Amino acid sequence: MSQFSHLVDYEWSETDSFYKIYPKKGEVWAMYKNWKHIWKSCDYNCHQCQVVEVLSDISEGTEMKITSLGEVDCCNTFFQRQYCDGFELIRTIPKREMLSFSHQIPCFNVPGIESYGIPEGSLHLEPDALPSILVV
Repeated sequence: MSQFSHLVDYEWSETDSFYKIYPKKGEVWAMYKNWKHIWKSCDYNCHQCQVVEVLSDISEGTEMKITSLGEVDCCNTFFQRQYCDGFELIRTIPKREMLSFSHQIPCFNVPGIESYGIPEGSLHLEPDALPSILVV
């Protein structure tokens, strides 16, 4: 994590004296696979992550929607939304599961990538921010 840096939006909690960083609509995040609320801090180091795109904000509600992103074949820094039988795989995350998010992954749209065999709409993810143990 010391190899990259980017700005994040946060909320300051006056009552609890800490910063709240919530995933926001349009951002890409690493998310712990099979996360459980009973995890201790050491549990986070050895578990696999998946890459997700946030489809809705949680700041005003009690849940958010995400979709899984999968690696584009032969392009380990390009990811695209996952579909099953033509349907996008969307999951609802309740506010109580916010600790299942690991970290934000900066991403970029690259114009003209389809001429290189990369599907249009794929996102280029910052390589240094990709999880070391990734579920694909």
